[in-house]
Amino acid sequence: MRKQQKQLGADRISEVLHESEQLINELKAFTTEPVEQNQVQLEENLRREAQRRFRSVPNYGEYVHIDGYVEISLSDDGMAAYADFYPPSEGMQPLALDEVYRQIDECGVTHGVDHRLIKDCLMRCNLEHTEVSNVLIARGTPPSDEVPEHLVPDIQAEKLPTAPRVTADERVDFRALSPYVLVSSGERVAHAVPLQRGVEGRSVRGETVPYGRRPVRSVKAGANTTQTGEGLFAASDGILKLDGDTVNVEQVLVIDGDVDYHTGHIEFPGDIVIRGQIKDGFQVHAGGSIYCENTMDASDVVAGGDLVISRGLIGRRSGTARVGGSLQARFIENCFVEAQSGVRIEAGILNSQVYTKGTIEVGPRGIVVGGRLYAQQGCVLTHIGTEAGPKTEVSCGTDYAVEQKLDWIREQSARIAAKLKEIRVLRHGAQHVTTVAPSAAQTEPPRAPTNRSSARGSSVEASGSRRSTESSGRTTARSTLRASPETGLAWTSI
Repeated sequence: MRKQQKQLGADRISEVLHESEQLINELKAFTTEPVEQNQVQLEENLRREAQRRFRSVPNYGEYVHIDGYVEISLSDDGMAAYADFYPPSEGMQPLALDEVYRQIDECGVTHGVDHRLIKDCLMRCNLEHTEVSNVLIARGTPPSDEVPEHLVPDIQAEKLPTAPRVTADERVDFRALSPYVLVSSGERVAHAVPLQRGVEGRSVRGETVPYGRRPVRSVKAGANTTQTGEGLFAASDGILKLDGDTVNVEQVLVIDGDVDYHTGHIEFPGDIVIRGQIKDGFQVHAGGSIYCENTMDASDVVAGGDLVISRGLIGRRSGTARVGGSLQARFIENCFVEAQSGVRIEAGILNSQVYTKGTIEVGPRGIVVGGRLYAQQGCVLTHIGTEAGPKTEVSCGTDYAVEQKLDWIREQSARIAAKLKEIRVLRHGAQHVTTVAPSAAQTEPPRAPTNRSSARGSSVEASGSRRSTESSGRTTARSTLRASPETGLAWTSI
């Protein structure tokens, strides 16, 4: 019986050896690279596979006597050491700690050894009689690359709203989102990173590993920027642009499309060039001038310099345009306009309120219908009003800012008078109060003389006197309203 068992064991061993030879042939057949390059790894894998199959022989412990042992392997770069712990066969000696360290010393591993992990794996292998494989028992110290001095751009996230603004009535305003990064003069746009020296590493065998030089992306100073030891700083107000590795601060904002939800509200300290349209409800505020190559829908337009529009200016609902310089457009329609230096229109002004401290000029074929025109330096107009059109008022020689303050004072006085009247009624209760309305001359405070020209149809009022002309058509004479210190307002026909 015992002889039959030995024969069965020998047959199984022969079968395992035969399978191992087949495995070698298969691996060589599927190897696409030269065998010499992978010879060491190939032999190691084959040896482990042969041992695994050999240990699968039934009752091998009765015939093959193997003590516990350990195998040490190193990574190709020498920065890691791995261990495989094998338990002993039945009745044989367990793996000793001294034997593990002897194998480690033979492999030359001296740096980064994890002694605690080795002891834990050894105890598990001996007590649980199980194989513990691929354990990282030593780890090298990698080198630290040298980082050269370089500049890193500052894209400050707080300048870009990441969430839409919530208004006072708890509504979400997506128009407040803007893709532009605005900077002020003297603001840092890129910070300097000093030189970081490299540190050598060490392999598990204690060999020195040289450090490298890390490639970094560095930016350089561009337009309207200055460089110091701390970094790059904006030399002027503008929009921050990164063109490749060059940091620029552009003083002119060019919008190739429309001002809509892609751009959000525009607020820029310099000049703005708009090649599209301004969609309804969007604001455009510029510290410099605004140039629009299309029709401008003015919801809220503010220009510190000039406002130049290739086509017309349309104010939907309560659209306003406030200009620190002069305004030039083809036409103005349903808009409130304030311009400090003057207004020049080619085609006409329709149902608009235009205020300026300069001169209002309308082209020879232009017409003014409806609304109010206030020009401190006078007006150059050809056609004023129509017979069936709305009332048109033209005032010259007065400061519109003072006139607006006087209008506000009159409005507040009327409100106060109405409140006083309500108080008297409440005070007297049900008593009938009879109020005799005073005359207009008694109630209205004396007003400073203003030079106003009011035109409805072909009727014109200027310098306190009224001049009417009966005509079936509109006034076609080329006329000029000029203010003079001696006579106030003068009407001149050309």
